[in-house]
Amino acid sequence: MLNEGRFYLGHLGPIPLYVHWTFLFLVLMVFQSVPSSGNPTTAILVMAVLLSGIVLHELGHGMAARIQGAYGVTITLWALGGLCSSTRDALPRREIIILAAGPAVSAALSWGSVLAMHLLDQSDPGAYRGTITWQFLSLSALINWQLFIFNMLPIFPLDGGQITYNVALLVTKRQRVAANFSLALACVGAFAYVWWRTDQFTHIGNNFIYMLIMIGWLLFNAFRALR
Repeated sequence: MLNEGRFYLGHLGPIPLYVHWTFLFLVLMVFQSVPSSGNPTTAILVMAVLLSGIVLHELGHGMAARIQGAYGVTITLWALGGLCSSTRDALPRREIIILAAGPAVSAALSWGSVLAMHLLDQSDPGAYRGTITWQFLSLSALINWQLFIFNMLPIFPLDGGQITYNVALLVTKRQRVAANFSLALACVGAFAYVWWRTDQFTHIGNNFIYMLIMIGWLLFNAFRALR
């Protein structure tokens, strides 16, 4: 899907990393979300944390896929974050392991950042607060936790949605039942996410249109894949 218009950046160990031209939209969204009166350093830190978080999240998928016997593993950065692609069988148990690896990395990065902040504060109370290191760790704790929550939403084809489908397939052994259940949950999850992010539709921020496009694209792919 993203093979056209992408550029090779290098290898992350055995896995090639690409960037698609649509990644520019994500960069613009990040810089737009930071108040114009704020410190420009904040936008740079947010972008650095988000980029590293996305790459490591996808690397978690990629390494798990290789361990499960997949080949042709690649990572592509694009408008909605990252995409890890590979050629593999579709056995539900293996899929669940591969899908869960990415959110597990995001959660570990968030908790690790909180732990690092705690250790720094213990070593020299108050000395690190307000520094670039402290800001980076604070943003890392927040952004990687948000990546974990977002990717675990039961909206196919997010990790949570695909895990839901594969668990339903394992339980029911019926592809159509699993697909219908996952599609219904995707619609509920999408509405709940927008409801939550907009504080029950009372707070429409600068990124509302971007969020609607993202959710719309996810639902479109959910219907295309599951119907």
